[in-house]
Amino acid sequence: MKYGMLIEDRFILLVNVFGTILQASYVCIFILYSVKKFKTVKQMIVATCFLGAVYFYSFYEEDKALAAKYVGFLSCAVTVLFFASPLILLVSLFDLFLASE
Repeated sequence: MKYGMLIEDRFILLVNVFGTILQASYVCIFILYSVKKFKTVKQMIVATCFLGAVYFYSFYEEDKALAAKYVGFLSCAVTVLFFASPLILLVSLFDLFLASE
């Protein structure tokens, strides 16, 4: 969302505002029904601190083009990690499959 604000792109900003609302709703429901609430809340605090650091960097960086570049690269990297993280489960399933043979 901050990247959309930095490059002044309304479409990126609109999509990310909607995504932020949905993600915040999902996180609230996840924490509500989570068995390990303390661990989940601790992870959320770490993620919020990380996002806060990125936000303050982009706010205090005088060269807005440089800030947009770094926030954009970081956003791309985090998005790739979000899509790749479920693949870790496949490694565990593959190990179980090999162990059963």
